[in-house]
Amino acid sequence: MQEVWPIEMPFCYKNETRMVLKNVHKKKASVDVAIEKLFKCAYFIAKEDLAFRKLENLLRLLRECGVEGLPRMYNDNKACASFILHISKALEAEIYDRLRKSPWFGLMVDEATDVSVTKNLILYATFVEGRQVRTSYLGLLEVEDGTSNTITESILALLKKWNLDVRKMMGFGSDGASVMVGMSTGVATRLKSYNPFMTSLHCCAHRTNLCVQEASKNIEVKETCKQLDALVNRVAAHFSRSSLRQGELTKMQDALEYTHLHILGIVKTRWLSRHGAIMRVCDVYEPLMKTLQSQSDAYNVFLSLRNFKVVYMLHFLADVLKIMSTLSMEFQKEYVDVTCIGGLAMIAIGEIEEQFLHHVMMDLNGFEKDSYNYPIIPEYGREKGMLSVLRDAIKGNMYKSILMDRCIDGEDLIEAIRFQTLFSKALIETIKKRLQDPVTLCALKMLSPMNISTGSTSILARKTMGLNELKTLGNFYGIQKMVDGKAFSPIIDNDKLYDEYAIFKRQATTEWLGRDFLDVWGMINCNDVWKEKLPELLKIALIGLIQCSSTAACERGFSRLNLIKNKFRNRLKNNAVDALLRISIEGPELEEHDFNASILLWRESKAYRHIFTGTSHEHDDEIEDFIEDID
Repeated sequence: MQEVWPIEMPFCYKNETRMVLKNVHKKKASVDVAIEKLFKCAYFIAKEDLAFRKLENLLRLLRECGVEGLPRMYNDNKACASFILHISKALEAEIYDRLRKSPWFGLMVDEATDVSVTKNLILYATFVEGRQVRTSYLGLLEVEDGTSNTITESILALLKKWNLDVRKMMGFGSDGASVMVGMSTGVATRLKSYNPFMTSLHCCAHRTNLCVQEASKNIEVKETCKQLDALVNRVAAHFSRSSLRQGELTKMQDALEYTHLHILGIVKTRWLSRHGAIMRVCDVYEPLMKTLQSQSDAYNVFLSLRNFKVVYMLHFLADVLKIMSTLSMEFQKEYVDVTCIGGLAMIAIGEIEEQFLHHVMMDLNGFEKDSYNYPIIPEYGREKGMLSVLRDAIKGNMYKSILMDRCIDGEDLIEAIRFQTLFSKALIETIKKRLQDPVTLCALKMLSPMNISTGSTSILARKTMGLNELKTLGNFYGIQKMVDGKAFSPIIDNDKLYDEYAIFKRQATTEWLGRDFLDVWGMINCNDVWKEKLPELLKIALIGLIQCSSTAACERGFSRLNLIKNKFRNRLKNNAVDALLRISIEGPELEEHDFNASILLWRESKAYRHIFTGTSHEHDDEIEDFIEDID
């Protein structure tokens, strides 16, 4: 294209002007590269939980290592804060943009107090993106009093700020605290006044922990459980308070060729920490006992742990709590299928019954005797579990090389098995009570091909299969609801639901046989043909996909918060912590991150001053509020 000059000028001036423009473009390109390097350094600082003031030292190190093109401006802590703020803003805008594109979304909420005794509310969202269900960090809100009204207002304000329709919020997950799920004024109840089709779930990982706690408080085993917990904590405290004692235990582990393991205490605030603590005592029982035996101040603990009944009960608890710990880990995964919760709970119940209740020996004369005339321990527990180890290694009243206090007539074994029976039954009852989801969400299982029977049932049975569950779903999502005189239209068309389910059932028992809930409905959501065939069922299925079955993501978020806002950075302000959390949780690896959107936002802000002006840059009030007081 021919260049057009505003006025006629000599040829030499045209050439000179071209050179000037070319140099300007080159300089602008080099500036863009230089600014991106600064953003990368700030991103690294945020990812590695370093103080903002470390930017200057990091840049100095890079220059010493020969990195060229690093600007001399924007090198201080305020510049670093500005870069991090705008990186976070770009990530935040991207997350909310993706969230708005989802037909429905779920919200999970948890509250905790940080190191500066500030009450925080952390929020995550679950939403559908193509064939996948995503869980993303939304924000950290500082709440004044932690009441249900304050929390509800904070949530609604956040949704309004990002133009999210509360009527699309179809799932709510929490830790089950009364402020969250209270029947009259809980947060879930208040939110349902804005969207009565929303369903609320108590985190299944929390519920699993409560199952064990409630079983331990059963009237018939309560005192024994308290005594065992106290004993384990006494052992842990004995070694944690003295490096000398711990050193003796380590030497004994070396002598007996055991792996170096520390004794753990039971922490009530950590999910199923009881399992880890008891398991550790069982794992290192032999070196532990030899060490305690040599320490005069631990003689009472040694005598308690030498009792056969105590040893059996600890080994039993290690095995049974392993089942619950495995279940808890399933419920702590990034995505928990709401249609599988009941099934996983039933598997756990089956394992407990099979391993610990399959035969109950309560007759002293019913035990077989070993060569030392002591009763042989029945085959309880899982293969290669702790009870299996105990049974294989015990010879009369000797467990490995430890002499035990054991009744030769088997009375202590009877008492231990009675505890095992009572605890197992109590645990099964609490699982049945705690891990039972609302009827509406339980009905979703019939939208998973895995749960549709293909056995040799009658034609009538196959035809009516799933219709009761479908009726439940239709009665919840397919009718008009009234709240405080305001009408809410149905989400689905009930008249089309049954015809669509007949089509789905045929496919689920043939081409889609054995596929799980997420797999099949993720596929349908991305297939225009099936979206047109099953529109009403798809609406319900997508609602099921975004249910907040577990709030483990919130717990992981608070763990990140404690790493970022620690005792050395306890004056970090809320918006700074929020930005750092977002980068830490949602930010990709440094080499994968695109900084263009962040740099563009930064250039449009007051914090940006052209790099060639040679004047110090200014910062707006937002940046000043963002800076940590002692960074």
